[in-house]
Amino acid sequence: MTAVIDRAESSIEWARSTLGERHSNVLCITMELVTALGRTGQLERAVTVTEQNIAIASDWLGPNDRVVYQLRHSRANLIQEQGRLDEALIQFSDLIAERDSFIGLDDNDRLLADQGIAVTLIELGRYADAEQPMRELIAQLTLQNGVTHPLVLINQTNLAELLILDDRPEQAIDLSRTVHDLIEERFGTPHPFTLVAQAKIGGALAGLGEYAQAVELLEPLDAPMSDAFSQDDVNVMLTRLWYAEALIGAGQLDHSPDWLLAARDWMHAAKGSEHPLSRKADALLQPFNAEASKAPLQSN
Repeated sequence: MTAVIDRAESSIEWARSTLGERHSNVLCITMELVTALGRTGQLERAVTVTEQNIAIASDWLGPNDRVVYQLRHSRANLIQEQGRLDEALIQFSDLIAERDSFIGLDDNDRLLADQGIAVTLIELGRYADAEQPMRELIAQLTLQNGVTHPLVLINQTNLAELLILDDRPEQAIDLSRTVHDLIEERFGTPHPFTLVAQAKIGGALAGLGEYAQAVELLEPLDAPMSDAFSQDDVNVMLTRLWYAEALIGAGQLDHSPDWLLAARDWMHAAKGSEHPLSRKADALLQPFNAEASKAPLQSN
């Protein structure tokens, strides 16, 4: 991925010097750079580059052009990934309030901000607030695009995640399996979408107490998910929590491994100690902490 970033930066430098700042190729390459930066966890720099693109596109195309809308949506997504969730909600809400003023939006463009709000509410742990907007979004996207469209499938996995995290795995399991099969058929294996969909099945199974099946599904995911996203991506950390839950339930984990401690620390840092996922991580570690407190002190 570092090589991709280096190539993009070289291409941007050439394009700017040859074509000028206001050229579609420059914008396209810088958007590719943002994607690569996001996948490597360089979110702050990705936000900076996106804000530069917004300023250039607004000046060149006008502030109400479709490209500006898409770039502003990308910025809000990046801010969400940074954990600045309240700020992301504001930016998505602003896009909804202003979207009638944008020129050239198609039906899916108009729903991007609705998706952003629903996903951000899930990230905030506000599952009751997120469910109805997510279901309405899926219904509208399905009506516009059909059941196998990527936006429909992605948000079906988001809904499955919501149900699992809201302690309703019995409602999530069939949905998770159906969506996984559709995603696998469309994108193949391995693919980031397929990996995430498989993790949702594992999370639902762990929640249902089907620990051995959950372990079998979740165990092979860590390395490919870390490659597809980044080591500290929320998808990676959430999958590790489900994997720990399955291992503990199956009686296959009798200590607190470093990767679980790191996931707990990440949840606390990214989401705060009162977030449901932080509390879940604390609960998974609690038995090990209790055992450690009972252990006799070693004298030198």
